[in-house]
Amino acid sequence: ALRGFVGEIEQTPPMYSAIKYRGKPLYSYARQNKEVPRKPRRVTVHSMTLLECRRDEFCFVTRCSHGTYIRVLARELGEALGGVAHLGSLRRVAVGEFALGAAVTPDAVREGVALPPDAGLRHFPELRLDMECATRLRQGREVECAEAQVGGRWRAYEGDKAFVGVVTAAESGRLKAERIFH
Repeated sequence: ALRGFVGEIEQTPPMYSAIKYRGKPLYSYARQNKEVPRKPRRVTVHSMTLLECRRDEFCFVTRCSHGTYIRVLARELGEALGGVAHLGSLRRVAVGEFALGAAVTPDAVREGVALPPDAGLRHFPELRLDMECATRLRQGREVECAEAQVGGRWRAYEGDKAFVGVVTAAESGRLKAERIFH
């Protein structure tokens, strides 16, 4: 049954989720016992591995894309097995390149052990800017950039130095700041 969920699948978001309908998160409707229409979304389940199986309980590990609802996956798995199921517990052990085993303690953070601000952004391509362009972006102004493709996002750096932030390219061929780090 687990194999049937591996690959690209459609999931309907649960009512208790932060997805918005008419400007309000679904959970606010759910708290009022109101059901509203939800559109199925495509998600990818890269793998599902059974760790333990007892008579009325099983434990599995999954690797999946952003936006996958594990509680929905458990419910659908129960249906595929001809019954019902719910999630008894959930533990996220990794998000992207960040794994639970590599986490630091609050004491280590207080002592200055921290990741650089661009650590979670390695999936964006890198863009090196001269000092003038970097300064203009930090001031909230747009800058010309022939290298940037329209609609893309980049990690912007001032030369070989400091991380500037995440920038996007407008149709005008100009870069604008999405998130700046000072």
